[in-house]
Amino acid sequence: MNVGLTQSIASVLLPQEPAAPPVNNYHYPEEDIVDPDVAPGETWVHAPYNNEYEGYRILSLKGWFIQQLVGQPASIHQMMVLFWHNLLVTQFYTC
Repeated sequence: MNVGLTQSIASVLLPQEPAAPPVNNYHYPEEDIVDPDVAPGETWVHAPYNNEYEGYRILSLKGWFIQQLVGQPASIHQMMVLFWHNLLVTQFYTC
């Protein structure tokens, strides 16, 4: 499929819907992993800091970030996030 330059640029510059924030996907009552501040499936972004569950929240954030990179259509936003992520490397530490 041949797409022209104008059409290619227009498709990359289309505005994207804001991503939903990461959610509590680490709720495992059988393993006694139940975040008291965040219900399962709810976002933990504005929840109070809880050192006991911070590692689980970071793992949730990592999974959310990868899903955002893989699941979004090609856009200038996605390209810039990947560019800056590779240029200014950071590390999330889990406890």
